[in-house]
Amino acid sequence: MKIAFVTQTYREDYNECLLLCKSIDRFAPAEIKHYLFVNDEDYGLFLHLKSERREVLKKSVIIPKWLKKFPIKLFGHTVWVSPFTIPVRGWIIQQVCKLGVFKVIKDADVFLNFDSETVLMKPFAPDIFVCDDKLRLFETDTSSEPKQKQYYEAVSKILHLPLSTAQQYTFMCMPVGFRRDILEQLTTRIGQYNFLKSWKLVLFNKLRFSENYLYACFVKQHIGIDESCHFLSNEIPFPVIRITGNSNVEELKSSIYKLFQNEKVYGFCLQKGGKRATISIKPEDYISVIQELWEQQK
Repeated sequence: MKIAFVTQTYREDYNECLLLCKSIDRFAPAEIKHYLFVNDEDYGLFLHLKSERREVLKKSVIIPKWLKKFPIKLFGHTVWVSPFTIPVRGWIIQQVCKLGVFKVIKDADVFLNFDSETVLMKPFAPDIFVCDDKLRLFETDTSSEPKQKQYYEAVSKILHLPLSTAQQYTFMCMPVGFRRDILEQLTTRIGQYNFLKSWKLVLFNKLRFSENYLYACFVKQHIGIDESCHFLSNEIPFPVIRITGNSNVEELKSSIYKLFQNEKVYGFCLQKGGKRATISIKPEDYISVIQELWEQQK
């Protein structure tokens, strides 16, 4: 099966995305292509990252032309508007783009979604995610996801499925993998109950949902794990490190080094926190820590 890396990003995550790209070039097999989907107005900023193994694409190749970005923020959010939808937040736009990549990327069977804040730390092992033509589906029942109940409720309404009796499971883990054939079936199912058969119109009119929960619940409840060619795993190859949880660069360095001792850890997700978070560690500082670890592996 042919794998593609996919990243949805924008200018506020530029430094982190640049680090991700460098780590992919360093540690991922050259035959795995990387696709960056960026806000249209940010295209020029990211264009220099284009290479033989990386494409830089505008999100407008997925977003319908009738959906327009509003010139000012509403209640602190950047939104897109149209005559057919409620105001659509950027977070919803990003999720729709993740689900819609199969229409744009024609030469891949599996899409591994890496957030901008992810960084590879050692040679990438594709067989962790794709084995015997089956795709890994992360699942754990030790969830701390604050919006989990709402995500399950959204799944039930969007897919017209009964609420799962096992709602303690979460499916959030980097990278989240999607199969092309399942995305095609999933988006058809979503659009099935819309009078225009538009799955995008359905999702653009939702205040909150999770693309990961939609995909995972569709696989588990509607198709079946074996029938959909997936296998379950609770291993976390890219654990989260919250930069705001460290008071200085030495503390951050200690956190990174400690996690890196685990042979099953292949990288990290360096989360900065929300927009209101106070970050005392500069990007150049944690980038320096990462690069120091890279050099030690030579």
